[in-house]
Amino acid sequence: MRLILTIALSTALFTQQVHAQTFDPQQCARIQDVELPYEVAVSGAEITFTRRGDNIVVGPQIIRAGGRSHESPAVAAYHERLRVFLRQADVMAREGMRAMNPLARDSGLGSAATSMCQAILDLAASTVVIEDEFRDYASPVRIQLNR
Repeated sequence: MRLILTIALSTALFTQQVHAQTFDPQQCARIQDVELPYEVAVSGAEITFTRRGDNIVVGPQIIRAGGRSHESPAVAAYHERLRVFLRQADVMAREGMRAMNPLARDSGLGSAATSMCQAILDLAASTVVIEDEFRDYASPVRIQLNR
């Protein structure tokens, strides 16, 4: 399964409670593309990404990929940000479907989009740290940001 998320947000949609003081919704305009070309399975605390027989397993303390593993304090934050990203992608999909219903009142799509934007930006920052620490590792969630 290939999941491509394209997010275009207006700063007027800012309703996010989490990190409200530090999150700048104008940064959402930096998101160019988000791609997740892997099957995703969550089992307990571990997230497994599978593509063509290759597996990447991200747990709260360790990443296993390409026959290697990596442990560091940054893994916990990366793991949590992956979980938030996946949860927000699910919420975004459900709210998007609800918004298409002509009888739906307030779909919550604006709030979901803002939360998704924040999850993407947080994951992008954490990915930079992990990819710098874990040589030759490429996150299964590929995020392209404009500068």
